[in-house]
Amino acid sequence: MCSNDEPNLTDEFDLLYIRGVHGWSDLHVVTRGTQIAVRITHIFSDPIEELSALCCGLLRGEPRSMARLHDEPGATVIIASICPEQKHVAHVEFWDCLGWDDIPPCGAPTLSVDVKIQQFVGLVYRQFEKVRWLYEEKRYQKNRNPFPHVSFEELQRLWMNSAR
Repeated sequence: MCSNDEPNLTDEFDLLYIRGVHGWSDLHVVTRGTQIAVRITHIFSDPIEELSALCCGLLRGEPRSMARLHDEPGATVIIASICPEQKHVAHVEFWDCLGWDDIPPCGAPTLSVDVKIQQFVGLVYRQFEKVRWLYEEKRYQKNRNPFPHVSFEELQRLWMNSAR
């Protein structure tokens, strides 16, 4: 944890985002010893918008950012906190919540990791870049929600500026 303790930094962290059909998506998160799969409905919000906002917050240096990924029922809440002593590291927690409005999360933690912000945001960005590329094919667009270009482009702008 990145409060007053030294972060337990890992680079053994990866994720996969799959934009599904009929308003559903999946997020798979892997770190040494832990793998979680998050099923996400698009009825209440778009997961790309939610995760882009979380990543934008990290890139802007906001101390804490959050994304709520809805399921039916419940939600997965992701909280990313910048470590005060090492500003290039974020403590990222995934919470399995029974309700949609469990903020702060009132559920069970499913994954907790200290990871470099550039790695976390870079992985999310590349997954969304992949999805945007897939949307170029008309057949891929069929039965899928529209791609949220505005949210992605804001993330892209901040990401490109952070790489300079």
